Amino acid sequence: MDSKKVILLSNIQYLKKYEFKPVDKICKILIERDLKDYLMKWNMDKSFRIFTYNFQDTYDTANKDQLFKDLFHSEVILKDLGYQSWINSKDEKIRIEIEDVPCTILSTEFFDRIYENEIVLHDGTIRKCFEEYMDDIVIADDLRNMLLVEESDNYPLYTEKERAEFLFLIFKHFCLGGSLNQYEDNINPYILMAKTLYKDVICVRKTGSPKKTTIMSQVSKVEVLNNDIPIYPSHKHHEQNFSYVILSPTLKEVTILHHTWKPTGGGTTSTWMRSCKISKQILASLVGIVMVRSCYLHSDDRTHLPWEELDSGRCRLLRCHPQFPSTVAMTIIQLNLDA
Repeated sequence: MDSKKVILLSNIQYLKKYEFKPVDKICKILIERDLKDYLMKWNMDKSFRIFTYNFQDTYDTANKDQLFKDLFHSEVILKDLGYQSWINSKDEKIRIEIEDVPCTILSTEFFDRIYENEIVLHDGTIRKCFEEYMDDIVIADDLRNMLLVEESDNYPLYTEKERAEFLFLIFKHFCLGGSLNQYEDNINPYILMAKTLYKDVICVRKTGSPKKTTIMSQVSKVEVLNNDIPIYPSHKHHEQNFSYVILSPTLKEVTILHHTWKPTGGGTTSTWMRSCKISKQILASLVGIVMVRSCYLHSDDRTHLPWEELDSGRCRLLRCHPQFPSTVAMTIIQLNLDA
């Protein structure tokens, strides 16, 4: 990505040029049931937001700073984002940092090398690996290992320039999900969601002679800071705290993609347990071996339960959970705590 550009948000001696009006634009991932279900499964259904607005005045590159300043002074937009306190703000310490995001990819063949390097099998099944954690994100397969771990053998599959591409970024965001994410065993849903969103928010036209498909939209990553402390999209830096502004001058439209990571607290073990979303459940191996350790249960039931207190008469086999590493054959068992 290019170096960040800084725009002061203060409205002292400030005149607006652009007015924004909400557009009722269809984004398939928010309305089609199967796609919405993926967002829910990945714990992004409430934290991932898409807003689209149109503007009337003409735009050229020289007006970019003005447009972004107007964007974050717009009462309509600030209310949508939940930052009404910025309306008419005169705080000279608030600034917008804008980072250009390349947007040049025209085909999902961009992801073929993931198959070619056997991060996934021919049918899309993602290869598992030993668990590790990064910023409370579970890395339990080769895909997330490639996305996040710079020391990984597969990290160099994509150059830093390619990793900065907008299509790669939204694919990565879907793969990582929210803090209660239930990860996929197959890569296909992640590619489908990234492709669908990309097509919905990016403006493409046939230009030149012979006609050639060209992306007309300009993408920027945005962060707002107050006295060098981040305040939007979140008060904390995290892979999954992001805000992208997609400007489509041809359509006179601006789309904002916005997501915030909601920490669960309680550490990585409780993060996994709560991702099951089933109260009073605990893990045991398929071969009947109960691992002797302690864990915290579902967020609605913080009871601290020693594993050694379990006995087979008080639990029953429920189902296999896809998030747990396949290197250990595990299943969820439900406790009848009233027995």
